[in-house]
Amino acid sequence: MGKKEVMDVIGRGEVLSTYGASPPACAAALAALDVLEEEKISERAERLSALLTKTIKTLNPPHLIEHRGGGMYHTLVIDESKPGVTARRAAVLATLRGVLVGNGFNRLRFSPPITITEEDLVKAVGIIVQALKDVETIGDFPGGEFIN
Repeated sequence: MGKKEVMDVIGRGEVLSTYGASPPACAAALAALDVLEEEKISERAERLSALLTKTIKTLNPPHLIEHRGGGMYHTLVIDESKPGVTARRAAVLATLRGVLVGNGFNRLRFSPPITITEEDLVKAVGIIVQALKDVETIGDFPGGEFIN
């Protein structure tokens, strides 16, 4: 609903088509690209990724086979050969402690937001590493019966 002179500016099907490159969608995309460039989001992702990698190396988590990743998406490959040590249990422990960590097979997946502070990033990595330290000895924990 709107004034005829406003409604007639955009032709039939120009705005509502999923893949039609509608003018509002294009304007939004261009604005998003401007923000990425002006706020140097790529450089920030590189800087935070380097800090995340350095923190993992410094804290030297147990059960770690390999660290993969870049930007704001990182994976820790876990050695699950010891009793009680699974990526799933470590992910749940970290999540219970306030850091959302995904898991699949023997991997922990961590993708912090680009807006995270350096201090919070180091703290989050510390929580993940502590979960890896505790997973072998912690025994049962809330919800643990669903995590094998």
